Amino acid sequence: MAVSAPEVTIEKIINDGFVDLLANAAAQVPLILAAFPPEYIAETVAYITDPAFKPQTIFSYYFDPAQLPAFNIVLAAEGEDPSDGKMYLNDIVEAAANIPNTQPYQSQGSDWACRISVIIRAQKARQTLVLYNILKWMMLKNRTTLETAGIKASKFSGRELAYTPTQPTLIFNREFIMDCRIYNTVDTPILPPSPQSITIREVISAWPTEVHDLPQEDEVLGGNTE
Repeated sequence: MAVSAPEVTIEKIINDGFVDLLANAAAQVPLILAAFPPEYIAETVAYITDPAFKPQTIFSYYFDPAQLPAFNIVLAAEGEDPSDGKMYLNDIVEAAANIPNTQPYQSQGSDWACRISVIIRAQKARQTLVLYNILKWMMLKNRTTLETAGIKASKFSGRELAYTPTQPTLIFNREFIMDCRIYNTVDTPILPPSPQSITIREVISAWPTEVHDLPQEDEVLGGNTE
């Protein structure tokens, strides 16, 4: 594990998700929007299979109204938060196996509280609505992807459909939010064992002469060693 960048992980989920979705739109969209009226499904398939459809993933709030739809990925907040008593402060987060050590490194760091927002923008209200639900489907589908990247305890939520009348054209938007905890860690080398932790068999194996350790009963004080 290393430092986590959930905004970059979400960018990859969106980009990879649309590559897969566009290749299988006719089969995937009816499954994703199975609870929607048939006209929504037909319009969505036509919308995302149009050659002009090129979703943009953008960090921060900037977007070009001529390049829609846009997915603005915003790292709203992150930080160490010991208030819940379930975090680490530069402690061992991921220990190496100790039977004996089979890994040269272990992870130290902390467990952070984090909030990420994805603002979906499109020219029409229905386009924004279906893209929001497609994004929700992608995020629910990729919980294991998030956990592999050190992002855990993710809780999803969303805000209402809105519009921005100050743009050259009417822009609709809806915000998808993920609250989570993330590992931010560094790998530290495992030091060799201290002299106190060396076993008697390890000492014997290092001696240059042929010796052997005595049976347990002969190691008792006063025992007969002949």
